[in-house]
Order: sequence, then structure tokens, then C-alpha cells
Amino acid sequence: MIRFLYLSSPVQVLCAVFLLGSLILQTLVLSQDIYLHNYHPSFRPRLILDLSFLALLCMPVLGLYAAVQQFIPGPGVWLNEAFWRGLVCLVHGCTALVYLYRQKDYSALVHPLLALLASPLCDLLPESGSFAAFICLYVIGILVSLRQLLHSRRLRQSTITGFSVYEAVSAMHEGVCFCDEGGYVLLVNSEMYRLMRRLLREIYTDGNQFWQDLQQQYFPSGDPLITLADGTTWMFSRTSMTDGKNGYIQITAADVTRQMEAAFSLRRTRTQLEKTSAELKQHLETLMEDSHEEVLHETRMRTHDLLGSRLSLLLQSLRYESASLDLQVLETACDDLMEEIAGSGSNITAAQEMDRLETVFEQLGIEIERSGPLPEGKTGRVLVDIFREAITNAVRHGAASRITAVSEETDDALIFTIKDNGTGTAAYHEGSGIRGMRRKVAEAGGTLEITSQPGFVIQIRLPRERSTL
Repeated sequence: MIRFLYLSSPVQVLCAVFLLGSLILQTLVLSQDIYLHNYHPSFRPRLILDLSFLALLCMPVLGLYAAVQQFIPGPGVWLNEAFWRGLVCLVHGCTALVYLYRQKDYSALVHPLLALLASPLCDLLPESGSFAAFICLYVIGILVSLRQLLHSRRLRQSTITGFSVYEAVSAMHEGVCFCDEGGYVLLVNSEMYRLMRRLLREIYTDGNQFWQDLQQQYFPSGDPLITLADGTTWMFSRTSMTDGKNGYIQITAADVTRQMEAAFSLRRTRTQLEKTSAELKQHLETLMEDSHEEVLHETRMRTHDLLGSRLSLLLQSLRYESASLDLQVLETACDDLMEEIAGSGSNITAAQEMDRLETVFEQLGIEIERSGPLPEGKTGRVLVDIFREAITNAVRHGAASRITAVSEETDDALIFTIKDNGTGTAAYHEGSGIRGMRRKVAEAGGTLEITSQPGFVIQIRLPRERSTL
């Protein structure tokens, strides 16, 4: 190493750069591996090898120090440099061989060579040879350290290590804290650190104390939900676990903001549905009441029409005692009175009902003339009801003896006209009978007109498409 002292200054600086570079790179290798593997037992052989290699790289510096001491007057070197160099080189070479045997990593074969280059044996070489060994040691040391750094980087990206686990846990949005049974914190991710600061204003190293303070301040009743000032809601939980030998405690904090919003939304929706259900129930009850009133109104109108018709028959039969009234026809007309009021009828058609009315009133001395088509279905029933009411009114109030009914079809309408030869009147009062006729015609989509004096003329106009049911 004494050859180093006779080199030019630029060369000495270059050699110093090699020396410092190798030491710095190997220190980085050692620190990165410790950080990645977190003192895992399987990493210990590699850790011992890296430590011994770092010590080996320092040995030529020790030899250079001894060479410098030869030019300084005084007591001389305070240690046996050759002995310690030889001991470190021997330890490193043996460590490399053991590591090679156990790990089957053949890249460790270079370490015995490096131990030989750093050993005192190289001092037996000529001055140029020992200096060349010094340069080779640090060049190869730099290459070995660079290779180890690249290998650690690939290992970090492709395998699960203690560091990769910590990175994965720290990247989680949920807060995580692991501690042993005594409360000593083993792992805390960044999210849990943030929650500790925001909730309790300090960082805890005792997991049990952290849980007790959290429970005491924020959920003494047992509901582990905490809403922060930013509107987020967190749910905390504490779980005990074991790896078969040791017990651990896991404290987690999950962001349940979306779940809580969904729960509130469901609650609001349920309340709205209950309110809507109550409103629908009320509307249904109102509709049932209205429907009931409509049925009662319809029944009253049918009762008015049918009873009025039957009473007119009876009054006419009593008024004209000489009339040849067929009592069997009168009895038939009265027998099905209750069925017709109930709405079931006797299942006869509109034309049959019209014929029966004509037969009954003609036997009472009322002359009826009818011409034109009579539609079936609902429209026919409407015309029959109006015809019955018109005959009843003509006989009871107008003392009519002749009634004509004419139906005509145009391109877009059916016109049904009823005339009588009764007394008529200039001013008449529209009772429930006439109002009922107007309502039925309006429901069928038509119009009704009444003229009087002499007699009464009732004209009904119904749409053509509704007149052919």
C-alpha cells in the first residue's frame, strides 16, 4: 500500500473515489436489505455476509494507515495491522463459503477472491502488484455492490418482503394497527397515523392504550362509529389473533361513509314509501267511498226509472179500466223489478227490452211507433233507459197517447228522436229523471236536446263509433 503514497495527486484522488464509492455502495446495500427484510430469520446469513464484506473493504484503508505511520516519528502503529487484516479476510472468506453451502447462491464465489485480494498476502507482492490488487478489490467491490442493489430492487418488485408488505398496508385507505398482547405496536400504516393525530392529537406506541382512549372519548356506549369534521364516517374494530405461538391484537378503521349514506338514503326512501303508502291507502278509501256513492246514485237512478215505469203501467191500467191489459205481461214486468234494480237484469237484449216496453204500453192504450236501427251493447241500453223514462214522463205528466221513436245513422253520429202528443208546457222543471237522461248521454259521449209545446221532443246525438257497440 505504500505505493499509493508515491502516486500523483489526480491518481490518488481517483483511487480515493473508488474506495469511498465502494464503501458507500456497500453501506446502501446493507441498509436496503435490512429495510426490505426487517431482520427476518431467513435473511440473517445474507446480513452476516454483507457486514463482513463491508469490514473487508475497510481493511486496505487500515493498511494504508499503517504505511503512513511508517513516515511519522513516534511510538509507531498502535495495532498489529497485518493480524487484523488477516483475521477479517479469513472470517469473510469462511462466511462466504458457509453462505454458498447453505443458500446455494453461486454469486458468493467472488467473496473468497475478494478476501484474498484484501489479505496481507498481497503485501508480499512487488509494489506494483500489491497496488493492482488494491485497485481490483475496489473495482470488483463496486460491481458486486451494484449487482446486489439491482437484485434487491427486483426482489422488492417481484416477491413479498417485509418492506413490500408495509408498503401494501400503508397504501390501504383503511387504518391498520398491529400490536402484541402487551400493547407494543408492531405495525401502523399511514392512515392510522393520520386518524391518531386527528382524533387523539398524538401518536401511540401502546395499542391497548390507544384503544382505551379512543373508546372512552368517542364511543363509550359501544357503537364504534366516528364522524370526522370532513364528513367521513369511520368504524373501528379490535380483533385478537394468534399465529400458533404468540397472540396479537389488530385494530382497524374502515371508511364506511358510502355505506352510511346508502343506509340514510334507504331510510329516507322507506319513510317516503310509508308516507306514499298511507296516502294511497287514504286515496283508496276515498275512492271506495266515491265508488260506493256512485253505486248508490246509479241504484237510485235505476230505481227511479224502473219504478216510474212500473207505476205508470199501474196508473194507466187504473185510469183506463176498459183497456185490454194483459195481466200476465204486467206481472212479468213487475217480477224482474228487483233484478233490474240490482243491475243483473234478465239477460235480455236492448231490442227485446224495447219490444217488451212497446207491448206493455200498447196494451194500456198507448200507440208507439218506432223505426230505424237500434244498436246493441252499452249504447243500446242507454237508449232503452232514455226511451223508458221518456214514455213514463209522457204518460204520467203529459197524458200522451201516441209516441214515436226514430233512429237515424249519419256518417259520424246516431240520432235518436222521441216525440209524444202530450199536453206539453212552455216552462218545465228538470227533475231527477231528465237529469239522469242527460248524465247517461254525456257518459256515452253524446248530447241531448228537449223541446216542448206542443208535446215533448227529445233528440239524442251519439258518436257513430260508440253507437255500434
